[in-house]
Amino acid sequence: MKYLSNQFLYIFIIINCNLSIAQNFWQATNGPQGGVYRDFSTNKITGNSYLVTHWNTNHGNGLGGNLFTSPNGGISWIEIDNGLLGQAVYNIASSTTNNDLILSTAFSSTAAQSIIYHSPNNGSLWVQKNSSVFTGSAPAVAMLFNLTGDTIFAGKKNVGVMCSINSGSTWSVISTGLTNLNSTDLEYGYQGKLYTCTDSINATNGAKVFVKNGLSWTNVSTGLPNTRINDLYYHSATSTMYLGTANSLAGVGRIYKSVNGGAWTQVSGYPGTQVLKISTTTNGDPLVRALDQGVWRYLSGIWTTVNSNLNSLKTTAFTSVGSGTILLTTNAGIWKFN
Repeated sequence: MKYLSNQFLYIFIIINCNLSIAQNFWQATNGPQGGVYRDFSTNKITGNSYLVTHWNTNHGNGLGGNLFTSPNGGISWIEIDNGLLGQAVYNIASSTTNNDLILSTAFSSTAAQSIIYHSPNNGSLWVQKNSSVFTGSAPAVAMLFNLTGDTIFAGKKNVGVMCSINSGSTWSVISTGLTNLNSTDLEYGYQGKLYTCTDSINATNGAKVFVKNGLSWTNVSTGLPNTRINDLYYHSATSTMYLGTANSLAGVGRIYKSVNGGAWTQVSGYPGTQVLKISTTTNGDPLVRALDQGVWRYLSGIWTTVNSNLNSLKTTAFTSVGSGTILLTTNAGIWKFN
């Protein structure tokens, strides 16, 4: 009986060791090849992931970009850039209610213009929209569909936030109440309200967070420093919004959180560099993609790196694809972590 118990214990240890190995190492996946991975996002409702590459050596004579989608968490990929003319994709947003996609390109080679494209069929075909409003300024730094899918929001440097109710054909500025117009991200947060964050280029008004209330924006920056905010991320199960800062002069970043729409408090002890992107595990632990440091995780009050098996700490994007799985890109591959 003692022998059988020892056998069981031995098998139990082996199984748990194998599970630990599987869960604590990044695993290489067979993603699209031929370009530099630039952006990665996942539609939380449909589960479709979208991968943006640029400077692809196989398309556009090395000067363009490509767009791919995966319906199964990165197992297989479909190219969906028919009609984009090999341009470098700068930003993409997906509707949560239908197959609509909207994207902006980087400046074209012939004019200082970011071009807007719309797809009603998950990227099978793209239609160029009236993009004159994006001439002579930076591309849309963030794009987002509203929760009912009939309005698209775009953050734009020196303008603030714009919206379109006709799939990008026309855009209206909706920046009333914004004291800093250098928007860097858009995110839906507490009570389903739209939030935006800003850069610190405007020395007078600094980096801020605003929430949209009706036709205007309200400053909700209590507790935050005057440092560029790169990313907002909302974990709905815990009603917690996280943000990450990036002080390029000092080379450091900070993590802050707001619970139930309250004041911001710092998540203490973050030892990493500038924050590029934030996500969470399924139970709400922050995951941070940091400049040249791979990924940090916060668990039980302790920050640790989760970089085992990565071929490079210079990451380019990451996204949560559900069931606790994170996909991460470097310049040399796509990696999966459970």
